[in-house]
Amino acid sequence: MSSFLESTGPVAEQAWAWFVVVGTLVLLVAAWRVLGKLAQRHKAVDRRAGTKRLVALGCAVLLGAGGWLAVSGFEAAAKEGIHKTLTNNLNLTVGEGDYQDALKTSTTKPAIIVKQVFGLANATAAYNADPSAANLKARGELSDALNQSRKDLDAARVTVLKLTPNHLLWQKVKPLLAAHRDEEARAVLDAALTPAGAAALFGDLACARDARTGECTQPATSAALTHSYRDTHTLQDVGMADAIPEAFAHQEEFNTQMTTQLRWFVYPNLTGLILAPFAFAGGSILKRAFVPSDSVGFKPYPGKAAGFFLLLGAGGVFAIPFGAWLLRDFAKRSKEGQISL
Repeated sequence: MSSFLESTGPVAEQAWAWFVVVGTLVLLVAAWRVLGKLAQRHKAVDRRAGTKRLVALGCAVLLGAGGWLAVSGFEAAAKEGIHKTLTNNLNLTVGEGDYQDALKTSTTKPAIIVKQVFGLANATAAYNADPSAANLKARGELSDALNQSRKDLDAARVTVLKLTPNHLLWQKVKPLLAAHRDEEARAVLDAALTPAGAAALFGDLACARDARTGECTQPATSAALTHSYRDTHTLQDVGMADAIPEAFAHQEEFNTQMTTQLRWFVYPNLTGLILAPFAFAGGSILKRAFVPSDSVGFKPYPGKAAGFFLLLGAGGVFAIPFGAWLLRDFAKRSKEGQISL
């Protein structure tokens, strides 16, 4: 969705946006009327002048609608990209990435350790059979690798235990971010950093487990269970107190900057797109009507140049004043279609 006419940002930006909309509509009506008079004035030399006027209107509508869809589509995609950056930043801030890495290590490392144990046993047997320097080195390397794997597994399990509350917090925040309910997600994150908020969060997330299946059968509403869960699972700040406001502030800053640029320099280009067909049509009519003059300084009307300038957007902020000048100039052309340099 386009933010062009949203009631956000400085008052000057909002006023400019409405000025562009109203100015474009006024110039579109004026272009239709001016070209009508131009076609009527030169119908004797250009029998297709009326058709050119209709084609110009059709092209103006198509270019305007297509341009609006393209720009608003770009804006929506850009906002989605900014929001994904926010989600990724919060993922890192909460510690979900570290949790997932540690969880993967804790589930895959045991199988690796089993292989290393067998490998070390074989290396030890080989050394006992042949106590050479090469076999001693091989056994030592396998022993070191096994010890490192065990350390990695222990560290991963500790990380998983420590970051389990952070993971549960992320599971609560993630669907809110996916639904673009950022304010609710921010409230949950901020509340989790306070003792009362953490108590409410873990009281909501902790649950009683079925002894046979291990499934969550009933929310933990008892104060004793909630207290026990908090005692063994303490939310790890990992810099969240500073990083969470910063992540949301960055998103707001990026969205504000993008909206400002689009309002001042991109959406006004659509005015040029809408008026360009009328410039081409008017220039074509005047070219057919042009009669060379003996006076110095009279040339055919540069309709193509004006049309291409508008087609390229006329620099955004210049589209409306240039379009107004062009239509006024069309209305002043002589019956001979002359323009004085």
